[in-house]
Amino acid sequence: MKELEKILEILDQQYGDYRAMRALGMEQRACLEREDIGGLEASFVRIQKLMDRIRLRQEELPPLDKQQPDIRQRCDKLKNIILEIQDLRQFNQ
Repeated sequence: MKELEKILEILDQQYGDYRAMRALGMEQRACLEREDIGGLEASFVRIQKLMDRIRLRQEELPPLDKQQPDIRQRCDKLKNIILEIQDLRQFNQ
């Protein structure tokens, strides 16, 4: 059970960082609209830090049993927010 708790905690942390990344994407949109290059560059740096944390955490995860309902639910949430971020990036480009 302890391993499951650790996995769920990591997945929740991943989700938190992806939410922060989505918020930064919205911030980037605002920077683009007002032509704020400095703000845009600062948001890119923060996104890169989030991506680094996500990658490091991903390496801690053992293989996931997506038949386990709590894991499946969190993976679905992660998939949805990643798709939102991708849509936002495409819009910003």
